[in-house]
Amino acid sequence: MKAVAKTETGSLGPYFKPDQELASGDDLVPTILFERHLFHRATHGNCDQSHPHISNPLQGGYGRKTVQYEKLMEAYALDSNAALLSSSWGRFQILGSNFKATGFHNVQDYVASVSESELNQLRAFVSFIKADPVLKKALSSKDWHGFAVRYNGPAQEGYDETIARNYRELGGR
Repeated sequence: MKAVAKTETGSLGPYFKPDQELASGDDLVPTILFERHLFHRATHGNCDQSHPHISNPLQGGYGRKTVQYEKLMEAYALDSNAALLSSSWGRFQILGSNFKATGFHNVQDYVASVSESELNQLRAFVSFIKADPVLKKALSSKDWHGFAVRYNGPAQEGYDETIARNYRELGGR
């Protein structure tokens, strides 16, 4: 699990300040990645013409980690539910659309929980893994390629190698 966490959020960790200019007393927010192609799907492409940087049938166009909340907020103003479903959240970067597999009844409860604590992010990850026998088996057998394909999709682009390296660096064998 530590290797997955390191692979997903690395040095950024489960929380960060979206604007480094914020005063030191401001709250941290969960690390997110906004997926424009998922927002496109969730909104049936209704926002593609007016907001192509946040709604697009093509995957990619992520930009820096620091702009993810700007994208989320813009998408949220258009369709709050679709915006939350289209973002991955916290230490383990589980998509909002997977809220049921993490043990929640709706995406809003999932986001509220992972926003509250890193422990809740870990609990959501454990529930997510337990809900998927393929993921559970791949993780327990250290089948990094099988895990990567199931967790990040078939176009996982070296995720398996990164998680294997992180596992070794963290003392795994």
